[in-house]
Amino acid sequence: MVGDENQLTPIGAGHAMRLIRQTIGATRIETVVRQHEAWARQAPKDFARGKAQKALDAFADHRRIEMRDGPRATVEALAARWDQTTRADPTKDILVTAKTNAEVRALSAAIRTRLRERGVPTGPDIAIEAVDSSGNRYSLRLAVGDRIRFLRRNDELAVTNGSHAQIVSINRDKTGAIAIQVERDGQHVLFTPEDVADNKGRARLAHGYATTLFQAQGLTVDHALVLLSARFDRHDAYVASSRARERSELFLDTRTLDREIETSFISETSESLEKVRLSYLAQRLSRQNVKTLALDYLQKRERTKELNHEL
Repeated sequence: MVGDENQLTPIGAGHAMRLIRQTIGATRIETVVRQHEAWARQAPKDFARGKAQKALDAFADHRRIEMRDGPRATVEALAARWDQTTRADPTKDILVTAKTNAEVRALSAAIRTRLRERGVPTGPDIAIEAVDSSGNRYSLRLAVGDRIRFLRRNDELAVTNGSHAQIVSINRDKTGAIAIQVERDGQHVLFTPEDVADNKGRARLAHGYATTLFQAQGLTVDHALVLLSARFDRHDAYVASSRARERSELFLDTRTLDREIETSFISETSESLEKVRLSYLAQRLSRQNVKTLALDYLQKRERTKELNHEL
C-alpha cells in the first residue's frame, strides 16, 4: 500500500516475501545436483562429454523441450510455465536461466509481470539507471516486494556480487534522492543506488527472478527452466541441465535457430525439421569453451571442478 507520493511503504503480513522465497528461492551447495531420474542424471554427463545429440534426444523423448516461434513467444512460454508451476506448488524452488544478461532481463520482466498479477510487487515503480555485469546500461524498475540481486561487493552493506535481497520499502526525499530498504538473511539493510554504483553512477543491481548460467553454478533447485540457444557450449549445457532435482525444461526459439541453420549452408535432408534443428543445436552445444581471458579461466576452473565431481 502506498503511503504518500514520496514513500512506498512495506507490504503486510510477510505475504510478498513468502511468495518470492517460495517461487524463486534456491540453495547453493558444494556438490553436484543428483537428479531423481536416471536419464536426467545421464544427460548432464553427456552434455559435459560433448555428446549433446544424445542428451538432447533424451530431453526430447521425455517432452522436456518446448519450441516457440520467436524470442518474445519463447520468453513468454517460459514465464507461463514458471507461473503454472509456482501456482501448482508454491513450495517448490524454481530456477530460471539464460545465456546473456539481455535474455535474463527479458525473462525477469515477464516473470515480474505475472507476479504483479498476484499482487507482488506492490505500489508504483521507480526507475533507476542501472548497468549489468557486461557494462550494458538499462533502466531498472523497482517496487516494494521486488527481489533484487546485487552485482557488486559492498562490505559496508555486507553484500557480495550475486547476493539477493527483498525490497521492503522505498523512500524518495524532496530532492528526489532514493533510499531502499531490503531484507536479506533476516537483516534489514538501507542503501541508496549510489552506494552500489559504478564509476559512472549507474547502480549495479538487477531483478532476482532469473539468472545467467554462470551465476547459476553451484545451485540446486526442484525445477529448472532454461532459455536454450545455439550460443551454449558444452559447459553451459551441463550447468543448465544439472541444477534440478525433479524436472528441467528447455525452451527454444526456433525462428532464431532456423535463421542460423539457413546461414550455415546445411545441405538438404529428408529428416524432419525438428531433427534438423536438434542436430544443428547438438553440434553447437558440443563445443568446448576456448576463451582465454583471466576471468574466463577462473570461471572455467570452477566449472571443471564441478564436472570432475560429476564425472
